[in-house]
Amino acid sequence: MDIDFSTICFIDCTPDYPYADPDAVCEELREMHYRLYSRYDLHIIRPFSFEKKYPLLSPDGQYFYLYEANGNNRFGSDTMNSLYLYYEALQNIRYEMIKCGRNPESEMENSRRNIIYRPGNFIIFPKKDKKVSINVVRGNYRGKIKDRFDLTLDCIKKQYESRDNSLSWILQEYWDEFFGRFYDFNEYVHFFMLEDYLDEKNEVIRLIDNEEHILPKTLEEYDEYIKRISSIIDKRTQKILNRLKSKI
Repeated sequence: MDIDFSTICFIDCTPDYPYADPDAVCEELREMHYRLYSRYDLHIIRPFSFEKKYPLLSPDGQYFYLYEANGNNRFGSDTMNSLYLYYEALQNIRYEMIKCGRNPESEMENSRRNIIYRPGNFIIFPKKDKKVSINVVRGNYRGKIKDRFDLTLDCIKKQYESRDNSLSWILQEYWDEFFGRFYDFNEYVHFFMLEDYLDEKNEVIRLIDNEEHILPKTLEEYDEYIKRISSIIDKRTQKILNRLKSKI
């Protein structure tokens, strides 16, 4: 499959978008994950070895998965950061934009194409049959994460350090076949090219400074959030492109 990942926007190759999710049905996105993580030469406890077969349909026909060659494990794509501007809770921010002469719909579409659906904003998580998935839980779990990848990564870090966290129960559910492949948190970060989510003290950088709330509350806070995820996604996209080139 000949794909230029340097210019790709995954919504452009997703059938029936916006009614379909690139995580679920975009074959080019699945190909990217395959090339990045299958038999990657970084030494980890148990490397991934995906079968290269397309389409990678789930048993219910609703999702493209990566399957390991042994057939025991499957992994799905997850969009790491969200826009939130379409949330009812951010209606006040949309009003602020309009008052400032800005167009929320236009800005969302621009952000989707140039930030959210670029290679640097996607990762894989495991999925068991008839079991709830990490990507679903981090999106819905009691309003404590709300799809924020910084908070998700902080929970993963704490789990590696045997510390309590909001996602502990679901991370433990998938620990042996996924997170347990890596010697420690730093190796997990390196494997998935997540270094730009960490500061110089190896702590997870908060995408929203005010820890009293999960979602942006003001236009200024929202703009800063978009600025931060844009910077991180751009840097990670470049890391992804470099790794893809090194594997050709």
